[in-house]
Amino acid sequence: MRRLLIGCLALLAACATPQEACVNSAMRELRVIDRLVAEVRGNLDRGYALVERTAWRRSWQLCDPPVAATEDSPAQPARWCWVREPYTVTDRVPIDPVAERRKLDGLIERRAAEARRAEAAVAECRALYPE
Repeated sequence: MRRLLIGCLALLAACATPQEACVNSAMRELRVIDRLVAEVRGNLDRGYALVERTAWRRSWQLCDPPVAATEDSPAQPARWCWVREPYTVTDRVPIDPVAERRKLDGLIERRAAEARRAEAAVAECRALYPE
């Protein structure tokens, strides 16, 4: 899913004007920090973190479909087999609320500094690529 999203964003970025591409690049780190802040706040609100992992299950699937008889070869029955397939499991992981609060405070400070840097970079983008 993540690869599909990245591919779609790359496709959209290819259609962006130079100014839009520059602004998107300047704001990238700020968006990452905002996502991390939201994640840590969610952890604190819930009291635990959510961690995704890939698990595997076996399923009985048709591996080879039946083949009708021809002049050269006899009919072959369908062949079934066990196949491992991945699925995503979301686990609840305990957190240390004090450490999460410190992490949140550090991210908020970092966000403030990054917002100032991004604001200057966006102004520079608009000066370099006027529309």
